[in-house]
Amino acid sequence: MQRIVRSGRQNEKEKKTSALDQLQISILEGKKEKKSIKQQRIGQFKEYWDKTGRDLIEIKDLKDPEVEMINYIDFLIEQNSTSANIVENVSAITTLFKAAGLSEQKINGKVLKQVLKRTRAKIKQPIKESTSYSINTLLKFIELQADKLQTLTEAQFLGCTFISIMAFCTLRMVEVLRADVQQNEDNSWNINTSMWKGDDTDAEITFRPLVNQSICPTFWLSKWLNRIERQQLDKPLWWLKRTNKPATEEFTSKSIHHVMEQAGIENNPTVTSIRAASITKAFSLGFTKIAIDRFSRHSDSSMVTLKSYDKNNNDEVRREISKL
Repeated sequence: MQRIVRSGRQNEKEKKTSALDQLQISILEGKKEKKSIKQQRIGQFKEYWDKTGRDLIEIKDLKDPEVEMINYIDFLIEQNSTSANIVENVSAITTLFKAAGLSEQKINGKVLKQVLKRTRAKIKQPIKESTSYSINTLLKFIELQADKLQTLTEAQFLGCTFISIMAFCTLRMVEVLRADVQQNEDNSWNINTSMWKGDDTDAEITFRPLVNQSICPTFWLSKWLNRIERQQLDKPLWWLKRTNKPATEEFTSKSIHHVMEQAGIENNPTVTSIRAASITKAFSLGFTKIAIDRFSRHSDSSMVTLKSYDKNNNDEVRREISKL
């Protein structure tokens, strides 16, 4: 049996292939293979370069690559190339020039940036106002489900519970999924979790009973736990009886999306949109940005107050959001 052991280094007799050579090989691959946008644009540049009577290998000796780039842009404009095509070409040729050993400073100078300014402006997408759904739509739906808990599937139950929690504390789904909860003597509930995105920290959130208990996290948490038989009380918080395992991120996300769809939320928005809808309502109710920062933990300043000074449990914000 033949055994081949390679050192990982090229044989001295083998011809070394430079980065530029590899790019040339890449763009000149067989026509049967589908080329990437970058390969197509480099191929487009090669056709232009060939007409000047030069070889691609000569790129490494360019004294002023920025001027060459600007000349090529002028050529593309004369060919009535679109703004998007020009920007794609500049990106691809920059890669080609770098592979040839040319420095970024020599390629993308101030003049080139000025030349591209108008071209890039033409392809920028305008910031449009978009209408998001109201958090009331979701809260009214789970309010109706509170009257028929016995008919809910486990997935619907899970989805409603998560929506209630996320609407009133704007935690991310994964942060709720890894949370511990504690019921207090005054029927309030503490949620303890880790916030890994942004400023990595732990968070403790206290939910107190709201006037409208049907949408209150304390109601849904207690009902979720009560659905588990006594012999299963030692199971994790988001334990599923149907699978005899804890809920996964995928299952939880699908459960929330299913409830959102049943509530009439269109266009299949992300689970994160629940946080955005809740914060939007808080703004519309007239709360200050500082109050909303504390409530949502959505900025650096809110994180500082959360860690050091904020003893406010955001009860006022939650009470107002609960009014449908």
